[in-house]
Order: sequence, then C-alpha cells, then structure tokens
Amino acid sequence: MTVGITPAGAVEGRVDWTGAGRDLLAERADRYLSPSVVFDRASRTIRRLVSAGLTNKPDFRMPALAREDGADGPGDAPDAAGPLAAVATALGLDAGAGIEAVLDAIATARSPDPARFVPASAVRAMIAERGRMVARMREDEARARVDAAISGGCLPPAMRDWAVAHGCQDPASFDAFLDAVSPAFACLFEASPAARAPQTDDGAAAERIARQRGLAPDALRA
Repeated sequence: MTVGITPAGAVEGRVDWTGAGRDLLAERADRYLSPSVVFDRASRTIRRLVSAGLTNKPDFRMPALAREDGADGPGDAPDAAGPLAAVATALGLDAGAGIEAVLDAIATARSPDPARFVPASAVRAMIAERGRMVARMREDEARARVDAAISGGCLPPAMRDWAVAHGCQDPASFDAFLDAVSPAFACLFEASPAARAPQTDDGAAAERIARQRGLAPDALRA
C-alpha cells in the first residue's frame, strides 16, 4: 500500500489487494476500510498510519480491538491511553494526563524534596554511628565498674579483660555476677595479718592486765 498526504491534508493510499481482498470487495462483504492511527492528543492531528483493515461495520466511537500502539515522539499518543493511564494513576495524576505530565512526575519522584525525605544511606549511617557511640559509652561504663571492683578487692587484676568484655556484652549479667561474688571473694584479696602495719601500744593495756593480776604496773612491759 502506497500512502500519501494531499495538499488539503487528507491521507490517500493506493492499495494492491490480494485475491481474497478483491473477492471481499467484489462481493461487498467488507465495504469499509478501518485504519489504526497514532495522533497528537493535544492538537488531534494524525501523526502516523499504523495499519488498515477491511470491515463491514466501522465504529469510530470504539477503540480498535486489535491495534498496534506506538508513538513517534513525546508529542505523539496512541488512540487510547492504555498503559499510560495506569502509570499516570500510579503517580497520583489524573488518568487522562499527557506524557509530559507523566515524565515530569517521574523526574520529581527521582529527585525528592530533601526537606521531606532522608536518603536511606544517610539513615543507615546515622544508625551505625549511634551504635558505635552506645558501644563506646557501654565500654567506658564497664571499665569503670571493673576498675572499682578490682580496687575494692572483688576481682583480681588478671580477670580485668574478661570482666570488661562481659560488661560490654551483657551489662545486666555482669552486674548480677558482681553482686554475687563481692561478699565471697573480697576476703581473698585483703592483706594478710603479717603484711598489715603493726598497731602501736602505749602500754595502757599492759598496765591494766598487770593490775588485774596483782603485779606492778610496769611488770608486763617489754
């Protein structure tokens, strides 16, 4: 089929019919030509002839049941909205929105307002930094508690690394451990009697004992 446009703007074509097509025309079985076109929705101008078929009852009010949707450019639109209407609705637009409005909505969605939306990567970085901060605070608290326990004789210095790790991993369990071992282990780390500083004696005790025994006051002094 050879297609052209007349000076008046009409579409004309010369068709080389097949044998079956000539028979249908001769028998008047199909008397009309039903075209499928691409047109500009804004100007209603036909931009492209997609196909044409014989029919005996044309219906220009009803979209073609079998057609090829296509567009030559952003300004072209098929004879029915089709998937474009579904995309427009998904973007919150009216179902009859044109391709320009749909493209603008897509561009806006790809560049959201930073005052309303925070990138997921920034949220993940913030959560990670907060986790590191909490871990540092927990470690500092655990070290302070372990140092206090060692100073109080509740833990030997050799257990310091283990105690700090335990306090960071499970503070509640570590607190329960300290509460349980404090009374039992504190005496193990007290200074022995031999290492204690000798107590000074002014002789008053010796005089009292001597008097109780009927001796001279200075009889028991060394």
